[in-house]
Amino acid sequence: MENPEKPSSPLIVKVKNAKTGEIQDGHIVKVAEAREPFAYLKLEDGTEVTMRTNVVQIFRLIDTWDDNGNPSYNFEISSTITVNSPPELKKSASED
Repeated sequence: MENPEKPSSPLIVKVKNAKTGEIQDGHIVKVAEAREPFAYLKLEDGTEVTMRTNVVQIFRLIDTWDDNGNPSYNFEISSTITVNSPPELKKSASED
């Protein structure tokens, strides 16, 4: 079994601690399994919004833990958002 303090990637990178703002050493942690479902929202005006958070990279800070004793992680993420409004809310091409 792999030691969690010795990740498969020995690469150490500088990472900003989101809680303290300090720059610290961290390891890149590879994702073993992922489920990144979409969130579907229907607004009261009839607009449908689809949102998804995409994980780009994960860093585990070295020698840093949260209040529950878990290692501290930083996440590099991006978001994908699509909006589909009903026809009565859309601007027509003739309004340009």
